[in-house]
Amino acid sequence: MEDLISLVKNDLKNNDKTAAVAKIQKYIEKQDNIPLNIAITGETGAGKSTFINAIRGLSESDEGAAPTGFVETTTEVTAYQHSNYPNVTFWDLPGIGTTKFPADEYLKHVGFEKFDFFIIISDTRFRENDVKLAQEIQRMKKKFYFVRPKIDNDIRTAKNKKNFSTEGTLTTIRNYCTNSLKKLGVQSPQVFLVSSFDLQLYDFPDLIEALKNDLPELKRDALLFAMPNINLEIINKKKEALQSKIKYYATLSAAVAGVPVPGLSATIDVSLIVKVVRDYVAAFGLDESSLMRFATNTATYKVLNYFLDALAEDASVQTASSELLLNKVFIIFPRPTRRTSMEVLIAGVKKKMKNNDIAAAAAKIKEYLEKERNAPLNIAITGESGAGKSSFVNAFRGITDEDDEAAPTGVTETTSEVKLYPHPKYPNVTLWDLPGIGTTKFPADKYLKLVGFETFDFFIIISDTRFRENDVKLAQEIQKLEKKFYFVRSKIDNDINAEGRKRNFSKEGVLTKIKEDCIHGLTQLGIKSPQVFLVSTFELHLYDFYLLHETLERDLCELKKYALLSAMPNIDLEIISKKKEAFKHRIHLLATLCAVGAVVPGLSIAIDLAVLAGAVKDYVLGFGLDIPSLKRLSSSTGVPYNDLCAVINSPLAAVEITTELLLQVIMVQSIDKTYLMTAEEIISWIPIIGIPAAIHFSFTSISKLLNVNLSQLTEDARRVFHRAVGIKTSV
Repeated sequence: MEDLISLVKNDLKNNDKTAAVAKIQKYIEKQDNIPLNIAITGETGAGKSTFINAIRGLSESDEGAAPTGFVETTTEVTAYQHSNYPNVTFWDLPGIGTTKFPADEYLKHVGFEKFDFFIIISDTRFRENDVKLAQEIQRMKKKFYFVRPKIDNDIRTAKNKKNFSTEGTLTTIRNYCTNSLKKLGVQSPQVFLVSSFDLQLYDFPDLIEALKNDLPELKRDALLFAMPNINLEIINKKKEALQSKIKYYATLSAAVAGVPVPGLSATIDVSLIVKVVRDYVAAFGLDESSLMRFATNTATYKVLNYFLDALAEDASVQTASSELLLNKVFIIFPRPTRRTSMEVLIAGVKKKMKNNDIAAAAAKIKEYLEKERNAPLNIAITGESGAGKSSFVNAFRGITDEDDEAAPTGVTETTSEVKLYPHPKYPNVTLWDLPGIGTTKFPADKYLKLVGFETFDFFIIISDTRFRENDVKLAQEIQKLEKKFYFVRSKIDNDINAEGRKRNFSKEGVLTKIKEDCIHGLTQLGIKSPQVFLVSTFELHLYDFYLLHETLERDLCELKKYALLSAMPNIDLEIISKKKEAFKHRIHLLATLCAVGAVVPGLSIAIDLAVLAGAVKDYVLGFGLDIPSLKRLSSSTGVPYNDLCAVINSPLAAVEITTELLLQVIMVQSIDKTYLMTAEEIISWIPIIGIPAAIHFSFTSISKLLNVNLSQLTEDARRVFHRAVGIKTSV
């Protein structure tokens, strides 16, 4: 500025008014056009585009916004100028490690040399690719900063846990990110926790301060003025920066006033004042376009639009019955066919009975029941670190993250070894929580050997953003082993929450686009006909979890299929109906076992009661009507335990089942059935006709009793489900 004043004075003394004005205009233009190029980079799906919009003060639906979403929106190096400060450019770089931008060619493709500094973004944990970027930037002697976005999602998830603390959660995430980067070779990493939807929260103000301190003065001001007014501190800093320039403008004006050129001073003063005031208006976001953007993003604007849309829809669709609504939520599938292995077994038992080989018949039935009950099912849950594997393991087992038996979850890398988690009710069903591939402990090239892949029946590969090269390597190796694998796209609730902020939001449209993008990406990476399922571990009854179960059931052998169905949480009415059908198919077998026992006088009632007790316990456990299951359901849904118990009618649910209780229930249910059991015992002692008659009585009475109790407990399971998810019913 001082050099400019001296030059202007010299021109005016030489009566070169044109040169003086030109120098002033050139200086002003130079100030306005100091270039600032900010690179936003990181792995695909980390939230780079959303961050760029937020830092420019735009919503994702504003004109000029970087396209965002669940699909890979950044496929080329794209420049986004600030709407008020075109000299400030944010460069949205494609995700490193995609098919278009593999890690080893990334730096060349994006033209790294043009940028002033780099912001490296990761929405879970910083990985090897992030560190490679940082090291290359460091080699170029430029600054870089690590940003961990989507902190609002982490806070929302952590609130489900006991002893939740916002500050504690933030500290845990920050320390974990910092320590992980240090282990990967980054010295003194700067990590900032950010929510792109609430920039005023968490570390965004600290990020701005760090950037300002590292930039030269002119670029520092360019950055500051381009920042949205996220808090009063930013506004005050803008005021101070603008105020510091006043003395220079005043000095320039005074210098011009000292030159005896008529009208010159007023001309210069007016042009300066107009220019400076425009700067003030733009910096404080008081121009018309900025105010309009602010208005359309306020809660009031959104709420009014929401009610307008809702009322318009109500006007066009005035009749929508509760039955139609339920049909949207619960898609009814064809009933499963009878299991052929059971039919074969019954045929074999009949043959043994005809040959009077009663002991062999009973042994066959018992062997089958034991085999069915203990059929091992080993499910591997794998994928990259931070994808939500442990939460999925817990949800699949019907427990919350706070349960004592839960797989540890959280914002840090909780799975560091191969860990097995037996189902709390079905210990033959084991879910294996495998560490994230590509971490320091489990590098991609050694992963398969380290986790012992040959152990498992099938594999669920989880990703919370986009499936990447490591996921495909896993799938291809599994394919070599001739085993099944399924891709699960987790944290769909986060995507729905984020997309719900946009105009013209459609949940079905969002889900369709996510699935299509996942399938397209996997196909490009070499996976033929990939099966992708969209899941929210906090709301398994929504989205594709029921389809996942349907697919797994179709691909498993009969015994393992039964183990899977038994272990499934009651996520919808269809699962409950399938469990009822599976239990019902076993009644014939159980009744036959009792009938075999009727051949031995004095033993029949004891066998009948033992079979009844075992079957009823299976029903109660399978439908989640035992006390521990109901308490877990209460904890996960927030519905009081007593409220769940209040809708239960069967006296055999939510209690400890004993022989005495079972006899009392049988007496209440039907005197005739109790009479049949007693008559069976008496008739079995009658010569010649006794045994055939006792077999008939036993088979009939047990079949009826099991069917009655199965129906009662099924209806109770449906009522509990309705109460848990908040559906009013008179069932």
